[in-house]
Amino acid sequence: MKKVLLALACLIVLCFPRMGRGDELFGEFQRLPDQVERGFSVGFDFGLLFFTGEARTAKNPGFQLTFTTGYDLFKYLSLEGVYSIGINEASAGDFVLQGGVNTILLNLAAKAQYPLGRFYPFLEVGPGIHYSDPEFVPGQNNKINILIGGGIEYYTYLRHFSLYAKTSYYYILDVPVDTINIGAGLKYTF
Repeated sequence: MKKVLLALACLIVLCFPRMGRGDELFGEFQRLPDQVERGFSVGFDFGLLFFTGEARTAKNPGFQLTFTTGYDLFKYLSLEGVYSIGINEASAGDFVLQGGVNTILLNLAAKAQYPLGRFYPFLEVGPGIHYSDPEFVPGQNNKINILIGGGIEYYTYLRHFSLYAKTSYYYILDVPVDTINIGAGLKYTF
């Protein structure tokens, strides 16, 4: 038994100088650099939807959910598809809106961003289609809208994930109603 303990003690003494820090037990570990991931992305956000103008009896705020797909063309410019769904309650006595309004906004936007470390303030502009059910003005659906938005995005240390907050104004042509979306969300970049 003494010989086994002596052999074990010699083995520990001989191996001890070779042992380094705990992160090098299984060889040299190369940590990936802390960089912002760029490329194709998908994201979603939710928040509030407000109507401006002559929105009949639609009540503010409503709820909005937005799904985005995008591609980073350059460090400062991206192209995004912005797809929003909104729900607002209306007065029960409003026979045109029939108790509520469902809004769909489909846009293609150019997004200009300026990196400040891991924070990226951005502005986005682009055309799209507005659809509401029921229509605010009978016969006035599937109208062109212009998206103007801005916000800030934070690229986390989880490499592919980022968090963002934004405000978007949708100017709807030929309809006396515009919308404002305020939301926060999560984005994943491939």
